[in-house]
Amino acid sequence: MEHEKRNRIRGNDMSNFSRKNKLLTPPAPSSSSAIIGAVVVLCSIAQHFYRPTVYETFTAALNFLGELRVSELPATPEALVDLAAWVDDRLELFRVLIIEENWTEVDDIKKHFNASHESFVRVHQLILRRDVAAAVKAAHASSNRSNHQSRGERNSEADKRTPIPIEIREALPRQGSKQICLRFLSAQGCRGKNGSCVIKNLCHFKPAALPENVREFITKNYGGLSVDMQ
Repeated sequence: MEHEKRNRIRGNDMSNFSRKNKLLTPPAPSSSSAIIGAVVVLCSIAQHFYRPTVYETFTAALNFLGELRVSELPATPEALVDLAAWVDDRLELFRVLIIEENWTEVDDIKKHFNASHESFVRVHQLILRRDVAAAVKAAHASSNRSNHQSRGERNSEADKRTPIPIEIREALPRQGSKQICLRFLSAQGCRGKNGSCVIKNLCHFKPAALPENVREFITKNYGGLSVDMQ
């Protein structure tokens, strides 16, 4: 336990300002509450140790983040990172203005924590554009899955072909060496175009006569004869 404590202290030594002592990379915010919690800590410190202007600025940031949490702003991981970066930028500008002793603009920083401020508007638009793009991409992927499923169902139905008895095959009219397509004769119709059947060894034509057993088989298994054959 003590060893782990020493390692943590060594990894966060705030008294060592050498280049070898690098600051740890902060973790990405997991929720808006994580960002708000960090600002709450800053508010508490500023209230006790800094000028009222500092405390008022952190309070303005805290109040604004509280309003955003109950708004319709997307709470995706990318949106949270953008929001945290925007807060960091505002507070970094605040720090720079204090160093420059630009007290007028220092006092104005708290006005930045507003939905109508141009800096936030830019971030807000970026978040919304990314959210819309993600929604469109998800909808497109869902559509592709639906189409693929529909094609699969159609193929599955096509695979469930009704077995044709030998006596029906022998009774089918022929054109050359090819038998006529039963679906072409039926009310269902065949998907083939320009007189060609989707099955190469079958053909489409209107026979002069159709044996009775073929008529009965088509009526029973294919929903009846086509209008031309009735």
